[in-house]
Formats: sequence, C-alpha cells, structure tokens
Amino acid sequence: MSALTSRLLKSEKDPFRLRLEQFCASFLLYFSGYTVRGSEIRYQAERDTWFLNGTVDCILEIPPENKSADTENCNNTIVDFKTKNMPKPNDCNGSGDQGLVDFQLPAYLILAEENVHCQIDTALFFSIIKTKPQILFGHIKNCKDGKRLPAKDSNLISRNSETFKAIIEDCSEKAQKFAQEIQSGEFTCFSPNFNQCLLCGYNGICRTVYTVDQGNNFASQRAADGN
Repeated sequence: MSALTSRLLKSEKDPFRLRLEQFCASFLLYFSGYTVRGSEIRYQAERDTWFLNGTVDCILEIPPENKSADTENCNNTIVDFKTKNMPKPNDCNGSGDQGLVDFQLPAYLILAEENVHCQIDTALFFSIIKTKPQILFGHIKNCKDGKRLPAKDSNLISRNSETFKAIIEDCSEKAQKFAQEIQSGEFTCFSPNFNQCLLCGYNGICRTVYTVDQGNNFASQRAADGN
C-alpha cells in the first residue's frame, strides 16, 4: 500500500465507521436472534457434464428458541450483500420484458440446498450503503416496528408458489443451455454486431461481450456517426 493510499484511507476512517455502524443497525433490525450458518462458502453442484458453482455471502438460521408465529416456517435465509445498488426486481423474478436475467439468488438457493441439505425459505439482497434489503423469496420482519417485508401479499414469493417454481426451473434451464453452448462453441448470446450486444438479453450475466472486438466496434460506430 502506498503512502498516499494509506493517507486517503485514514482520512475516510470516520465516515467509513459511521456507514458501517448504520448498516449493522439496519441489518440487525431484521435479523436479531439469527445465527450464522455459513459465510463466504463456495458451493458446487454437479450436473451431467458440467458444474454449477457459486460463493454464498451469508446463510442465516433462526434457532428454535427465537422462533415466533411470523417465522415458524422460515428456517434459513440467504443474504447477498451489495455495496450500494441492487439488481432490478423484475430482472430477478422474471416479470420484466426480458424475463429472468439475474440468476444469482436462485442459483445460490439451489447450491445451498444441495450442499447443506437444508431448506432455504428466504433469499434477499442487502445494500450496505443504502442500508436496506430487497427480498426475492420469502419475507422478513422488522423487529422494532413489526412490519413485514414485502408488505403486500402480491409481492411475496413463497416456496410453495408457482412463481417460485417457475423461477427455479427457468434458472436451471438457462444454466443448462449456457453449459451446452460452451461445450458446442455455438453461442446464441454473442453477436458480431455491437448494437445487438447492447440489447442482448444476457447482459445481466455477461462479463465479456463488451470486450470482444471492442476496438473495431467503437471505430466502426464512430465512422458511421461521422466523428
């Protein structure tokens, strides 16, 4: 670490501590009494010719003595921490125009259940900077005011719902499709046309498409624009 970096970090020490305290206070409003079942654990699930891999940030469990009527059927919770921004809800539940494009929580749920052999009832993102959760599956309760999230039953995706089953099935099918395309070398998600890449439905999970022949793409685009 350079001397300049060290000085910059020290100058941000107090704001960083305050932000962390605010996050912890908000997090404990929802998860007081929970125990940590696992943290930063890498799981692997074997399929026919490929593996589903992922590192789960946190799995929480409610001990029997801390259960209430609201949490009777909520034993285990997956939490994926985000620094600030969280995925769009429609990208995670498949209700958007492009369907299911963010597979992170469904994939983590599959991995955790197959490796830990436990039922995951709740799965959510939690923003550290915004100090708030975004629930995909199940629900949580604010320990201070007793309010449930999500508040509306229409926004609740429980394990026994058809929406839950559809999301998990869609995640599994698309993972299988992606594995098959890797094996065959024929990728339906890639295009030599840069503009088509911008509109591709795989943008939610793609990390390399923008760098493929990027220089030529941008040069061609500038030439077409007359710049």
